Amino acid sequence: MSVRTLLAWGVSIWIFTGIEAAMGTGIPGPLFMLTLAAGFSSGSLAGVIVGVLAGLCSAILGGSLFLFTLMGVALGLAGGLCARYFSRRNLLVAIIMGWLFSFVLCALLQIGTHRAPLRIFQFALWRGLFNALWISAIYGIVLVLSTRHSSHARTWNEWEY
Repeated sequence: MSVRTLLAWGVSIWIFTGIEAAMGTGIPGPLFMLTLAAGFSSGSLAGVIVGVLAGLCSAILGGSLFLFTLMGVALGLAGGLCARYFSRRNLLVAIIMGWLFSFVLCALLQIGTHRAPLRIFQFALWRGLFNALWISAIYGIVLVLSTRHSSHARTWNEWEY
């Protein structure tokens, strides 16, 4: 990972920490979707680094340091591992994976709140859809800004004889 890429992810974490602070929630939100996008686009190492930073920022906002750092690392690692099995340019798969991971994390975090199972399901479903919108915006921007090159593409000079 280049320094420029790491700087871009750092600035993104700073911006999304502000968004999370404005939302005032202690559950996975856009900051963790940024972690997932880092894993999807740059691999497991970048996802884990961004996940640790996202967990630390969430802990500063009032969450549990260990829990949110663990969630950030898990999402970054999962994003990097999932990217092996689909095209990194597939926005729909990123949206579905963002919804799935968000749904599972929100449901797990709500189990200890003594809510009815139907309420937990509804909340996790709603939050998953909300985060799917965030991952579509975040990963869409990542796809637009990423360099578009193919290992099979030939340069102009290779076509000349």
